[in-house]
Amino acid sequence: MVCEWTPPKRRKLVQKLHPTGKFNAAMRKIHAGQLEGLKDRIDELTKSGDLTEEESKTLIAEINAKG
Repeated sequence: MVCEWTPPKRRKLVQKLHPTGKFNAAMRKIHAGQLEGLKDRIDELTKSGDLTEEESKTLIAEINAKG
């Protein structure tokens, strides 16, 4: 995804955003059954901005469904 922003009285800034892959890695761990400490890690990733609130809720729901 490309994000453009033009601050006042400056040239336009363009930055390319890359997916972090944290969501898919966490989902693989859930499906593999490695649930120990994963909720805490998901909270940390959400606070740091590597996961969105929606992704966090999806992962927590998967963990709760597993057990």
